[in-house]
Amino acid sequence: MSPRHVERQWNQFTGALQTALTREEVARSYLDSVGHVIHAPALGHYELSEDGAMVDVRATVTGEMLQEYEEYGREDDPVLSFVAQHQRPIDSSRVVSPEVWEACGARNALGTAGYGHSLEAPIIVSGLLFGTINFARPAKERAFDNA
Repeated sequence: MSPRHVERQWNQFTGALQTALTREEVARSYLDSVGHVIHAPALGHYELSEDGAMVDVRATVTGEMLQEYEEYGREDDPVLSFVAQHQRPIDSSRVVSPEVWEACGARNALGTAGYGHSLEAPIIVSGLLFGTINFARPAKERAFDNA
């Protein structure tokens, strides 16, 4: 991808977010445009309560996978735990060992839809964790990295 193309995609993404006026519009703008900036076939936007429970989710994945994640993945998600504790982004290749990641509930829930790599970033409002933005890639693709 040329630098000019990347810059154009980035400008479209930030422009979409800047024009959003409601939480729903922010979530929709994010889901509609972030895939042009970060390659990830699966995207999510979670709003969380103060105790970390899911309040609202918008995603580009099946309801079945989301249900699996809520049933057993959320409580055993080292990526989410890190994001909640440190309030900064992390991906599954850096948060725990490959063996721990492969055995955790979150990885198994992602695996029901063929995904194997996860990247999450916090949404911070007034210094508190308000939600997360989520990215997933198929297991056969490369993990998320700094590139």
